[in-house]
Amino acid sequence: MPPMIIVLGRVFFSSVFLLIIMLYLKKDIRLKQKKHYFYLALMGVVLAIHWSTFFKSIQVSTVAIGLLTFSTFPVFVTFLEPYFLKEKIKLSDIVTAVITFFGVALVIPKFELGDNLTQGVYFGIISGFAYAILSILNRKYVKEYSSSVIAFYEQLAATIVKTRTGSGERI
Repeated sequence: MPPMIIVLGRVFFSSVFLLIIMLYLKKDIRLKQKKHYFYLALMGVVLAIHWSTFFKSIQVSTVAIGLLTFSTFPVFVTFLEPYFLKEKIKLSDIVTAVITFFGVALVIPKFELGDNLTQGVYFGIISGFAYAILSILNRKYVKEYSSSVIAFYEQLAATIVKTRTGSGERI
């Protein structure tokens, strides 16, 4: 199946089940500020990009390539945290990042965009980058809302995005 269909099914069913669980547990799903709806919807768009590129990576290459390259997300978090959260970057994190990207480069047999493994690495790294952004943005809202409320709005927004983009091969 195309990655778009897989992602649509994933986010649709997760948002429905999260809503059912929260209603059953009588959790308040309203957000405190109107602008939070916008930001959580934006995070849902990032989630949709993450899942789409992750499954595309696996589809065009291998599961191993998809998982390996998605696993670069902590490297991106390392470099994005100082920008978003004003945290200091450590030399050890930079060294780890260089080693990680060197390891990813080793799995690419040839640096040609027409090569399936190279395409898989490309989509997997985009997936890792999107997940890094999502994890940093989630840190801001987890102080105000339960993880189930945050996940519900992200999954719902991702469902809307995937419904709007259709089932084609667009990413």
